[in-house]
Parts: sequence; structure tokens; C-alpha cells
Amino acid sequence: ADIGNTSPNETFSKDKPSFIELSNNKIKEKCVERVALHLGKPLVRHSNSIYMTEDKSVGFYFAVSKVYKQPLFERYWFGYRKKYELSDCHDCFYVFGCKNDKTLIILPQSEIDKHLLEMNVSIDSDSGEARHWHIVFTINKDGNVKWSLSKPEMHEIDVTNYLLK
Repeated sequence: ADIGNTSPNETFSKDKPSFIELSNNKIKEKCVERVALHLGKPLVRHSNSIYMTEDKSVGFYFAVSKVYKQPLFERYWFGYRKKYELSDCHDCFYVFGCKNDKTLIILPQSEIDKHLLEMNVSIDSDSGEARHWHIVFTINKDGNVKWSLSKPEMHEIDVTNYLLK
């Protein structure tokens, strides 16, 4: 999409993605390519963020976050929603792109679900149901990745082994 002729005050609609959405989509595409290369199998697109192997046995949800720089580490925030489109897949993974396609954290959905009660959650004001859970990762200068959990009190889980190298 050409966004070169938009004025700085132009309002963007859902039909016209913003520059940030376009950038995130390009990063997401590179993340998909990297995971497919790692698997040695092509991934088939099922929606903007959901991809599966050709036989639909393995499903992936891709998300990208900008970096929130801190003095000793980088922080990344993601909203987690269970993607029912992946429910027919034997294995489901969430791929978290941290600012680009070079730093990918790939967590099995089952691992995320184990920690739902430890995460902050945003509640829909109309239904009273969970809109999304908050997933926060920090990466220190040595490349160690921690998953920050908020309940019952702040604690971290080392998820460095989930980094795609």
C-alpha cells in the first residue's frame, strides 16, 4: 500500500492501515519466513497472524512488539488471546517477534495456558470476560530472556531456551 501521499493529520480507517501496522506486517512476514526455514516446511497463511503447516498439524500465531528500553534490559509487551482457529492443530505455538525477526520467542500454547492465573488481564467492560492477558518479556544485555509474571506477586521465568537461534 502506498502511504506516501498521506498528510500528517489524516485519520486512518480499518480499510487503510497505518504506517506502524504496515511495518509490523513486514516484520511479521519475515518472522514467518524464519520459522518456516527453521522447520524446513512451508507455512500456509490462514489469517493476518495465523499460519499452519500444510497438513494443519502445527499452528502458529505471530505477534510483534516494539522495544521499551530500560537501563539494564529491553522490555516487550504482547496481548495474548487464545486463538480458536488453532484448536484443530495437534501442536500450537505463539511466536513473539521482539522488535524484528532476529529475536523470536516461540512458546507452546500449553506453556502460556499454564500461567494464565499469574498474568495481568484486561477485562471487557461489557461482557466482564477476559479480553486479553498481558505477556511481558525482558531481554538483558547477555541475551537472557525472562517472562515477567504479576501474580500472586511479581516473578520471572527464564524462557531463554524458547529463543529461536
